[in-house]
Amino acid sequence: MRIERLKAAIVQVAESLLPDVPLDQQLSPSEQIQVHAFVVISHSAIEEYIEQLLTDSLDEALNKGLAPGGPLPLIALPLAVHHSAEIIGQSSGKGAFITARSVHQKLLGLYTSKVVKPNNGIKRKDIEKLCKPLGIDVAGFDGDLEVAVTALDTLGAKRGTLAHTLSVAAREVIRPEQAREWVNDSIDGIEALTQHIEESVARTVHQTEDTLKAGEVEN
Repeated sequence: MRIERLKAAIVQVAESLLPDVPLDQQLSPSEQIQVHAFVVISHSAIEEYIEQLLTDSLDEALNKGLAPGGPLPLIALPLAVHHSAEIIGQSSGKGAFITARSVHQKLLGLYTSKVVKPNNGIKRKDIEKLCKPLGIDVAGFDGDLEVAVTALDTLGAKRGTLAHTLSVAAREVIRPEQAREWVNDSIDGIEALTQHIEESVARTVHQTEDTLKAGEVEN
């Protein structure tokens, strides 16, 4: 599974970077840099995971269960509206019905270039920017999802301090145990977020299939 690969990668980064320092012993400057590097690299791995999860989900939804010439899946509609200016004129001919086949690569390319690439974070606002164009509701998080996003917010804020504010980063002393906790909490959160995204995408696929079946019955 994708999430297992992420976990394995984080374990490898931790083993390579996190120093084994007794709690009553201060970190040396080089050990502090190692801990900072662990936070930044782990953040990057989690960010890449979220972006790839959503990109792959869109790609799979556009492909799943669609016959040649089939209608556009429902997951693509909010994305098409979001990028309507770029979509205009992309149909196969004047008055032609826009199909999943005819706009698949266009929509996927727009999502990657206009949404994923400019997005550089794992905070709540970053996840909302990634999910909203696909019609995935992330505004009303509760329960496990709220805990998940809070953990990602924390790691995102710490990474921002370390990666963008050199003077602050130089003074910021983070224990290896604290860094590991932030990352592990975020990984736990990613599992809940992954389930939410996959279930949301699956619903749009099922709705599209139901629409197709209803149309076949009417015909």
